Amino acid sequence: MESKVTRTSVGSLQGLVCVLLLAALAVPLPAAGGQALLMPRASESLLLDVKRAGERLVAVGERGHVLLSDDQGASWRQVAVPTTRTLTALCFVDERQGWAVGHDGVILATRDAGSSWTLQRDEMGVQARPERSGEPPYAPPLMAVWFADPGRGIAVGADGLYLETRDGGRHWRTPGSVPDNPDQLHLYAIASPDGERLLLAGESGILFRSPDRGQSWETLPPVAAGTLFGLVAEPASGRMLALGLEGNVLVSPDLGDSWSALDSGVEVVLAGGARRADGRVLVAGSVGTLLEVEPRSGAVASRATGTVTGNFAQAVEAADGAIVLVGQGGVLRLPAGEQEGRVTGGAR
Repeated sequence: MESKVTRTSVGSLQGLVCVLLLAALAVPLPAAGGQALLMPRASESLLLDVKRAGERLVAVGERGHVLLSDDQGASWRQVAVPTTRTLTALCFVDERQGWAVGHDGVILATRDAGSSWTLQRDEMGVQARPERSGEPPYAPPLMAVWFADPGRGIAVGADGLYLETRDGGRHWRTPGSVPDNPDQLHLYAIASPDGERLLLAGESGILFRSPDRGQSWETLPPVAAGTLFGLVAEPASGRMLALGLEGNVLVSPDLGDSWSALDSGVEVVLAGGARRADGRVLVAGSVGTLLEVEPRSGAVASRATGTVTGNFAQAVEAADGAIVLVGQGGVLRLPAGEQEGRVTGGAR
């Protein structure tokens, strides 16, 4: 297991203090509840995830910031939410219903594509774990959320935190069957190609697989020496893409039974990824990294991001073909005509 000190050092050296380290490992501030303040420059703040809700884009990040764009990422407006805790991940099951998770085990839900949000869970306000005398209480941050349908969902996070709901999030609990994670390694990503089979990834390359929406789990052999931060599923086929430290890009054609390492051409932290409409996968990472991977052929290309050298946490394709990235400096939009790049790697 990687030590806390080692993980902190790696995060600092990779320049992701404001992206991954802050989101995953930082101790939450003791006074973090309440209503998020509407800030005029929220779109330039630390943002950690962005997803599509129909034609709309929704982004989340520090201080409970939730931003919406109805013009393919050209402009953004912040909406009020009932928390100031850092939000780390999003999931939408359709054009209107979605969830956001974050620090202190907070979970928010929306039924109107992000225009309004309700607080479903706040671990600090319910059963925060006391720390040593003189230190603030601590509740692990949630790092990923996935829903099979509007009723059944799973949220995972630091220290092996694993929660499920069967009623759309009105009740969250730790079920009797959870991944076998005795060292409480951090869980960073969860994905499914078909709404039934699941793959779960995290610290030290740990991998788990479920054939039945999380009712049971099996442990898979680690496929990378370093932490995996992202998973991207190809619908129906079972093909999966895993992303992580040191530029790791791994492809499995059979939901984790076998893996091939791709030459990404970079050695940075790869933090998140999302499928484009044509099946290619956008991969976002530190120091301005934006890759495009073709999972079937193994081809990897680097996409232009101009002079931007910040740290990206996630990328998504807008309805007009633009690429929208979020990270340390907020939002960056690359119109469809400004995405030419160069081949950087491929199958090993």
